[in-house]
Amino acid sequence: SSGNVGTSRTYVSVVDVDAPLVVVVDVTLKVGITGQALLTENDVVSSKSDNCGSVSVSLNQTLFDCTHAGASHVVLVTAMDARGLTTNKTVVVSVVDETDPHFVNNPYTVYLDHNGVASALPFHNDTCGVDQIVSSITVANCLDIISSPHTLNVFVSDVHGNILTGTVDMSVVDNLPANFSVLNGSVALDASGAGSISSSELVSEAVDNCGVASESLDQSSFGCVDVGVVSVLVTVTDDNGNDATATSYVSVSDSVSPVVAINEQVDLYLNGSGSIELVLGDVEVSSSDACGILSHELSRRYFSCSDAGMSFNVSLSVSDVNGNVAVLYSNVTIHDSVVPSVSSVGFVSLNLNSSGFVSIVASDVDSSSSDNCAFTLSLDDSTFSCDDVGNNSVLLIGTDVNGNVGNASVTVEVVDTIAPVVFVADVVVSLNASGSVTIGSVDVVSSSSDNCGVSVTSLNKTTFTCGSVGTNVA
Repeated sequence: SSGNVGTSRTYVSVVDVDAPLVVVVDVTLKVGITGQALLTENDVVSSKSDNCGSVSVSLNQTLFDCTHAGASHVVLVTAMDARGLTTNKTVVVSVVDETDPHFVNNPYTVYLDHNGVASALPFHNDTCGVDQIVSSITVANCLDIISSPHTLNVFVSDVHGNILTGTVDMSVVDNLPANFSVLNGSVALDASGAGSISSSELVSEAVDNCGVASESLDQSSFGCVDVGVVSVLVTVTDDNGNDATATSYVSVSDSVSPVVAINEQVDLYLNGSGSIELVLGDVEVSSSDACGILSHELSRRYFSCSDAGMSFNVSLSVSDVNGNVAVLYSNVTIHDSVVPSVSSVGFVSLNLNSSGFVSIVASDVDSSSSDNCAFTLSLDDSTFSCDDVGNNSVLLIGTDVNGNVGNASVTVEVVDTIAPVVFVADVVVSLNASGSVTIGSVDVVSSSSDNCGVSVTSLNKTTFTCGSVGTNVA
């Protein structure tokens, strides 16, 4: 009481033994379009408190999904104060799915597959799963293309009994082309140079989900310009207008030989030079080929005098532009109808020899005779005698090796220039009673000769008289 103070220290332990207070309520959770629902403290705790301040709350399960829908689930709620004291409560969480299923209600298109079918159901879904979908057309096929689009009545239910009904327009389309394989083909042109092929010869097998409507070729007719290998585009069109194409290779051939007409017998005549050329026009009457003639060839063209009178089997080969050859044979006979050209000197004079003869040969009177082939000259008279003295007409004859004969005349003058030879003898004659005497050549000529013969012997004086007595020269 005097104001003096005394102190002493002691230790006081303060303990919080009061757990927090928490009030909870049961709750219903809806899984939405995400298919999940999140349970929070605010969903189940209506109030919480603690004598010492703040309280934290935890849940042993906060996430629920479609697997939890349709059932109730007990969730442990734990409240903890700052001192770690806890209070546990349980709540019942009912999880429900009240979201209707969904299907596309905008117009849509389905495409048929290789089997010609397609699911006709519209796109549909549900967060927790579709249990059933029913449509007025479930599977579309090729027959549905014609009446497309179709208005479908659709019913969809999910696994939790939610349903949706409605209508939607659906179109059915086939955009798959036919499946086929091609073969390579061949075409042989006919005599007119034309040929054709059909699609059935090039299409091995064509199948389509809705059926094949037609097969076509971009080229089915062929001509001479196509000889060789031609690429042909093959098109297969299905019942819905889809085209499939492939390339086939067609071998176009021309095996038709040219058509040729000939002269089976040809007569050729050697010209003035003793030769002749066989030309195409001598043998060929006509030739034709649909694709065109390339060449003509004769196995022999030239002939000469050595061939005259002979026949030859000559071939004519006619080739077309594609290598086809027609070969025909003609009998060619060579003739020489040219007569030798005979020319004489015109006149020649010949002197008989001492025997009264003279001879000549053709060359003595030839003046540049000629012929296209070999020839010989002869005379129709080459030996002359005293009987021929004077002018004689003689033929100079030219004969060639082929029997052609030509001639020319020549005048041959035969001249006798040799005088007779006479031998005489002296004679003595006596006058007669009349005083004269007559003698003849026989009285004095002992012999006489001539190449052509002595025709007459005469004396220049044959009568002698008295006045001639003595020696007289006669």
